[in-house]
Amino acid sequence: MGHIGRPKGKKVEELSVAPIYDWLEKQGLSSHLMSGKLKLLENLRFEEGENKCDPEYAKELAGLGEVYINEAFAAHHPAASTTILPTLLPAFAGLHFAREVEKLTKVRQAPRPGLVAIIGGVKAEDKLPAVLALSKIADYVLVGGKIVEELATRGSDANRGPVGLYPRPMSSLDAAGTRRGAPAPATPNNPSAPLSENITLASLNAEKTDITPETVEKWGPIIKKAKMIVWNGPLGKVEEPKNFRTHEIANLIISSGAESIIGGGDTISYLGKLGLLGKFGFISTGGGAMLEFLIRGTLPTIEALL
Repeated sequence: MGHIGRPKGKKVEELSVAPIYDWLEKQGLSSHLMSGKLKLLENLRFEEGENKCDPEYAKELAGLGEVYINEAFAAHHPAASTTILPTLLPAFAGLHFAREVEKLTKVRQAPRPGLVAIIGGVKAEDKLPAVLALSKIADYVLVGGKIVEELATRGSDANRGPVGLYPRPMSSLDAAGTRRGAPAPATPNNPSAPLSENITLASLNAEKTDITPETVEKWGPIIKKAKMIVWNGPLGKVEEPKNFRTHEIANLIISSGAESIIGGGDTISYLGKLGLLGKFGFISTGGGAMLEFLIRGTLPTIEALL
């Protein structure tokens, strides 16, 4: 059983598990599927009870098995199958789920000297808490993607909008990647304060679709000296071939030799198309879950297993 997409309690054909069923048959498991030894449930998000955390629906799911194993780290929001069902059966974390928690706990609680975080994406509201949390443990937090434009716009007036940041532009680094200046730091509880000196916003091209070559050049020495790199979110509109600076940053991370942890569906998809996924140390299956864990140190789905 699992989640696909966000159908909001309605059946959506393209979000069905039918292709997974077909794949299982091709693996020679038809007899197990027919006999009921192996059961594949339809996308749980088709069910209102799943999305509403209905205890009765969770009991129905509990009646289908004897042991619960959660291997879906990315599905971190409360749901009947992820936060109620584990309380009704003997429950355990799957192998990769446990590895995710182990790796991200290492980043959050015991980061190596030389930790560099790279955050990209579109919505500032989604990424800002992670940027601020990571700034407390990382030597540098390098921010790219469309969120730079949004943060810079809001930063022009501290009283405008819910974020109200004073961004640190690329001019805050010299050619060797050394920081200059020391503004009072923002925190998750006070995001309207100036950003910490170790947070640096990239420069964007004229179309605002990619970071600039100058950004790549100035980030290069920082990435080269890193011992551990955490990366979540593409740094430009990567679906357009002309925006290739994210590829350049990926190559810099790979050549640095640093321990690398990457996450986020768009990032993983892009690197997969480039054939680069195998060159990174650890791939987190959760984008939002990865950031939420780095911010809070736990998730509702983890609490349900305790």
